[in-house]
Amino acid sequence: MFPTMKKFAGVFLFLLLTLIFLVCVPVLVHAQIGDPGCDPLCNCRADGSVCPIDGGLGFLLAAGIGYGIKRVKDSKKKESI
Repeated sequence: MFPTMKKFAGVFLFLLLTLIFLVCVPVLVHAQIGDPGCDPLCNCRADGSVCPIDGGLGFLLAAGIGYGIKRVKDSKKKESI
């Protein structure tokens, strides 16, 4: 009975965190409003300066860090077996 209860608790926690993530992130994260002086084709302004990078780069960086942590945990698990 206990392994089933632990599995249910794990699934419930995962679903709860996923729901919170899907509800809260769109509310808390606002997309940057495009700079009216930026040309989207060259990513530059009329005076030659470069426009800022979009915030999506932060999400890619966070995903890469999470994937790296997972790989390290998996490799430690293989070494212990």
